[in-house]
Amino acid sequence: MTNGPQDGNAKRRAKGKVKKSENLSKDEETIQKLKVYTISRKLSNVVLITSTQSFVVACGVRRVWSKVFEGLDTPAQQIKKLKEILHELGMTGRLSLEKARAIREKRKFAQELRKDCTFLCDMFFTNSLF
Repeated sequence: MTNGPQDGNAKRRAKGKVKKSENLSKDEETIQKLKVYTISRKLSNVVLITSTQSFVVACGVRRVWSKVFEGLDTPAQQIKKLKEILHELGMTGRLSLEKARAIREKRKFAQELRKDCTFLCDMFFTNSLF
């Protein structure tokens, strides 16, 4: 015994499917491989940009990335810009979270030192006996 409406749906789905030709020419195979290669390369660039951005953030720097990347068209240019930012922050060699945390601590300490110095300078010059 078969169910009428369910068998009809299965037949419609089977008719609607298009079978892929397994006899592709060499040109078509090459095109397919290139498509897969370019997609994977684009994804790897996006992953590299995102991870490098996370290193910049781990260093304690917040940026609006759309402004930083303004005028940079290719992912290679964006990656180069991010590496320049990291180099300016003091990240040299292989990128690591340990280095980024150390840079963040140095920046935080320098900021506190500047704040204390300005406070002491203000106190000294406003309450001086001169």
